[in-house]
Amino acid sequence: MIETATITLVTGQPSQFEQAIADFDAYLTDAPSCQSHLLTKSLESDQRYLLSIDWNDQTYRAVAWYYCGEIFGAAEVVIHVELASQREAQKIA
Repeated sequence: MIETATITLVTGQPSQFEQAIADFDAYLTDAPSCQSHLLTKSLESDQRYLLSIDWNDQTYRAVAWYYCGEIFGAAEVVIHVELASQREAQKIA
């Protein structure tokens, strides 16, 4: 299951948020149910981010969002998805 969250910073600067994400990154790295995670930053707004976490167990994710809320504030939209299709990028020699 992949969990995605759109996060818009309410207070603080993007640099402070990106520093705080290092702690959250360590938390996710140690979480036994976390397969991978990705944080992307909006090109249109330096206050908006998209966080994606690939979980293999639904029980652990509630703890992660509690932790996330404590550091970053509430996520605007959280959805749960599964992979429907994937294509690897071609390498140019």
